[in-house]
Amino acid sequence: MLQQLFRNKKGQGLVEYGLLIAGVALISAAAVSLFGHKTCDLIAAVGVVLPCAHGDDNGPQVAGKLIETTSGGSGAIGLDASTI
Repeated sequence: MLQQLFRNKKGQGLVEYGLLIAGVALISAAAVSLFGHKTCDLIAAVGVVLPCAHGDDNGPQVAGKLIETTSGGSGAIGLDASTI
């Protein structure tokens, strides 16, 4: 019975894909958290320069925080996993 358990690998592929998707999602969330504000600022700066745009469209844009980050004295960036 124990040998059959180790030989039966029907769900192995599904678990591996699940772990892969979870890893990509975690890395994507961290990247959006780190670079989201810079991207929003860039889009806001370009939006002000657009010709023929309405005044309401060129208003300031505010970026929301997805994950709280902290930067230490050593230059390392820390993610608060409890807010995820």
